[in-house]
Amino acid sequence: PAKPINSDRQVMKIDEILRRSGGFARYQVVLVICLGIGGALYVSVQNLSMTFVEATAPWRCVSKRCLDITKADNTSVHYDMTTLCQSDLRAGDWEWVNANHTALSDFGQACGT
Repeated sequence: PAKPINSDRQVMKIDEILRRSGGFARYQVVLVICLGIGGALYVSVQNLSMTFVEATAPWRCVSKRCLDITKADNTSVHYDMTTLCQSDLRAGDWEWVNANHTALSDFGQACGT
């Protein structure tokens, strides 16, 4: 059976705990500020990294099959990864256009493959 809740137990509030332990002193303030700045930096770096990680490199068709699917000429440069990923293009049908290196082009992650 479950034990009954002890009704004579004293419930302390945060203010009471701080008063009994000496209050919120200088070192606690410094600790809270340091942890707050660290958390803010972590979040900002994560958000900023998406600018570089999700950059889209330009690509172009190199096969007749690709040109037929995209209905473009062989000089067209595409920036739309949706066209590349939702069509039935194979790896040899297209190529990245210049030496702009992104996470997609460097690690072969076009279309999540």
